[in-house]
Amino acid sequence: MLAPGVALADAPTLFNQAISSANQIREDAPTKDRLLAYEKTLETMDKIVREYPASNETRIILSGQTSGKFSPGKIRTGYITELTNFYDTVCEASPSYMCLAFVSLKNGSDSCNQAKTVADVEAAYDHLANALKIFSTQSENSIFASVTVSTARQCVAKNMDAWNRDYFGSKLVDMLLVNKEESTAKAVIENMTTPYFKFEGVLALKKASNSLVDQAYLDRLDRYIDENLGKSGAVKAPTDAFLATLRLRSFALSNSEVPIEYGYAYDAVQKYRNYGEERACNSQYVSYLFNMLLDYQTKLAFLPESRRGINNTQIAIMMDTIATHPGGVLYSCSEGGYYDLVLMARIHGRLLLEKGQEKASTFRKILEEKSLTREELIEYYLTEMNPTAEQLIASYFLDGKELDGARRILYISGYDRDTGKPLTNSPATFPVFKRLVDFGEVCRSSEILFRVLAKTDRFDKAIQYMIDSPAIDVLKKHSCGDEDLELLLE
Repeated sequence: MLAPGVALADAPTLFNQAISSANQIREDAPTKDRLLAYEKTLETMDKIVREYPASNETRIILSGQTSGKFSPGKIRTGYITELTNFYDTVCEASPSYMCLAFVSLKNGSDSCNQAKTVADVEAAYDHLANALKIFSTQSENSIFASVTVSTARQCVAKNMDAWNRDYFGSKLVDMLLVNKEESTAKAVIENMTTPYFKFEGVLALKKASNSLVDQAYLDRLDRYIDENLGKSGAVKAPTDAFLATLRLRSFALSNSEVPIEYGYAYDAVQKYRNYGEERACNSQYVSYLFNMLLDYQTKLAFLPESRRGINNTQIAIMMDTIATHPGGVLYSCSEGGYYDLVLMARIHGRLLLEKGQEKASTFRKILEEKSLTREELIEYYLTEMNPTAEQLIASYFLDGKELDGARRILYISGYDRDTGKPLTNSPATFPVFKRLVDFGEVCRSSEILFRVLAKTDRFDKAIQYMIDSPAIDVLKKHSCGDEDLELLLE
């Protein structure tokens, strides 16, 4: 191994080589020659960062500073511009899957250069991750993947706090590991200040090794959480303890062959219960937590039978517990009937168990593409579950405690029954009414119409829906013991 003094002495030499290569990027040179000069410069810069991370030259490269007329940042953006312009022409003449990567790289670079908020950086990383996914499997030219990763490394928004810096650092770690840059990934993890993301980095490194872990490994990391993050107890421990516990159990489901007991799975949302209220309605944190929870639901739902120390009833309970325990944080972004992440997570869990992963994945994609109100979410849920008239009537009008699972369609789980929050409250009323009308259930739908909807702004719309329904014959006399209905239909 080279002594520190020798290593640092080599960095200036490489830096001068990079400057020399950059001087070959001439306006009058053919495009391919210019691209080769760019690539040679970038490869040298990457070597400096990779092999001499503590050098002053690395600091210049990573900070976006200039050295005389040499600007590492401009070299990178200049290369991406020329590269993507070149492939715009190539892809127009001969389209291919690789073309998607160049478009994503350009969009990611442009988004990074213009980023002013955390959301801007998030969008940039998404583009760059897509580019890397394709370059790492489809291209023989390693510089494409390297420039994608180095672009992500430079992508920082103004006024970003430590949590967000480390959040994007964790995304960078994943990209570095895809690009086989383990030592650089370790350096990024070491520079993190958020305990949870350091912990996640350890799991990312282990996952990249493609080796399954045993019970002893999982127990050791649980002890680490307890001794270093959870010393203040279940409620007062920092959010890092909760996040690390949830992440470890999610990791155990996918990266081990260890049997999973109910208590172990339940600890993901019960052992530490500071779910991040201090970041309540920080949309980036809430979105991160929401997706972690849905991923955990998915892994738990499809845990192989050979590893199940948890029965089907317990898994069904867990689907809902995962959504409702952190409900205070998930509800914090609800506004005007929109962004009810608890309801979304509960529906996702029910779809996983009863309709399968494909239906649940489709639901997640819909949530990514557009905002849905609570009523629209319930409409979607009922459409997918496709309950019978009997199930709807039993679930809406009878006490959930008396119902079996099939008829408790509006009680997504015992949470509704036990907390007095059934889906028979206002967001579900109109969707249920419409389905009962479509079934021709005049008496039951009229019961909802006059006893519930009459007190809302949906009354006129509900009347019209009932009268226009082909399932109800307005010329036929309907007797429900309700004179108001007869007056209405006349």
